[in-house]
Amino acid sequence: NTGTEFGGRDDDFQSFGYFDLVSRGKGRAYGAELYIQKKNSEIPIFGQMSLTYSRSEFTALNGQTYPAPFDQRFIFNFTGGYLPNKNWELGLRFRLFTGIPYTPVYRPSENPIQPGFVQNLPEEYLSARLPVGHQLDLRIDRFFYFRGWTLVTYLDIQNIYNYKVPIRPRYDFWEDKIETSNAIGILPSIGIRANF
Repeated sequence: NTGTEFGGRDDDFQSFGYFDLVSRGKGRAYGAELYIQKKNSEIPIFGQMSLTYSRSEFTALNGQTYPAPFDQRFIFNFTGGYLPNKNWELGLRFRLFTGIPYTPVYRPSENPIQPGFVQNLPEEYLSARLPVGHQLDLRIDRFFYFRGWTLVTYLDIQNIYNYKVPIRPRYDFWEDKIETSNAIGILPSIGIRANF
């Protein structure tokens, strides 16, 4: 018995039986990344782009091979900026990523094995994946130059189009429903920085 309580369910983990859990399975992870960068030059545009492929899996003691809980196959990142003059900088960041695996969870009325109970079925362990996700962030910096130092003010807006980030489904007992998304909303922030 692992000594864990009900809270472990959110991580696709449950304690089964009265026996100690052991760490004798085997796993592997591999991947590759392509990275391109355009530095600032006489053309006042800069940016970087990366495409990452990775795979992470493990073989359990039952001989079955499963994806690791955070196996995210593809991640695309683009960050770019424009400098119209020495006082302003405009930037953006875009991310596109494939979903991570999860174990389906059933509401009490939908459970095919034990009606009336919320359950993750062991034979469906990490058998589904979250959908593709994406996010766009924008930023504007304003520079004020003084003798020996620079004052920078900025406006940063994350998740500009209010994308609802997919999360692993989990059961909400109060609402009797499966939650599948989590919207942080549009997240603006302002800041000030001094460079000496």
